[in-house]
Amino acid sequence: MEKILLFGASKLGEIAYDYMSLNKTVVGFIDNDEEKWGKTLKNIPIYPPNIILESDYEVIIASSYVEEIRRQLNSMGFNNYSIFNITCDKNGLGNSGFSQNNLKRLSLGRIIGENNKLSIGNLSFLNGSSLITDYLLLRALMYKFNLKNYLEIGTWTGESIMSVSDIAEKCYSISLPDDDMLMIDIFKTYCDKNNFSRFFSKDEEKIISYYDNSLEFDFSVIKDKIDLVFIDGDHSYEAIYKDSTNIFELVGFEDTIIVWHDFKSNTNQLIDTTYNAILTALPKEFHENLFAVDTGICGVYLPKKYNINNIFDDDSNELFSYKIVVDAKRNYL
Repeated sequence: MEKILLFGASKLGEIAYDYMSLNKTVVGFIDNDEEKWGKTLKNIPIYPPNIILESDYEVIIASSYVEEIRRQLNSMGFNNYSIFNITCDKNGLGNSGFSQNNLKRLSLGRIIGENNKLSIGNLSFLNGSSLITDYLLLRALMYKFNLKNYLEIGTWTGESIMSVSDIAEKCYSISLPDDDMLMIDIFKTYCDKNNFSRFFSKDEEKIISYYDNSLEFDFSVIKDKIDLVFIDGDHSYEAIYKDSTNIFELVGFEDTIIVWHDFKSNTNQLIDTTYNAILTALPKEFHENLFAVDTGICGVYLPKKYNINNIFDDDSNELFSYKIVVDAKRNYL
């Protein structure tokens, strides 16, 4: 495998290490901070910048001080470097499609299976909301695998958590405080509405809400075994990686089903920001347990313990249809 040095012994450097080590060998970190020299990060040694003059390894800049480091390397006469970046277009889409990645798809219709009548209320259809098929997926997974406890990162109006709250024993929500300016701005930006944060879920007794940033949250306070997790918080690479890492540290890899929103687009194109962050957080031996869903925009991690052979979307002649009944109710904030 190709050997590289990462310039930046910081949090971004850690993320770059987890991502780059999928197909390269990281032999060391470089940093301008003298106090870090001789120490380790991710069990990899941290060197002063002059190490690059003593080796022929490629250097990858993994720091927010990109321009400063570029000028520094150029002044040293070193030009064998590149910049760590998750490349995607303005919508977060890259060129990775299912055919290129050989990523298997699950069939929502098959997951619903014999329990073919799923009723979901409290849907707003606001811009920024999940799709109704995403809510159906969460509810269908709870039914099919007899799941009990649900955890959600990133609660919008409460539609997703309410889609499972009546059949779950306990639900947990981790999301920014309702009066957080970011939440207020998001509602204004996406749908030009007042802040309807947790509108449907805030009075539900079965739901335990933590008003906190998931990236700073102490997950150890959750003592129950979690069976299903829905990650729909900050959609940046760093945040998806951090949320995914925290969840895997909480639940492990053997028992809990995890669903990510905005895993793919409506045209079945993977969203590289989400996909790459998940692959980096998920050890290689578990990559085969990551799937897309045929209908909707979610990705799913299904541990090996679950019998999933009958829910793949593997029949091109098969088409599920869904009957939707709409009962509109006017709500005010």
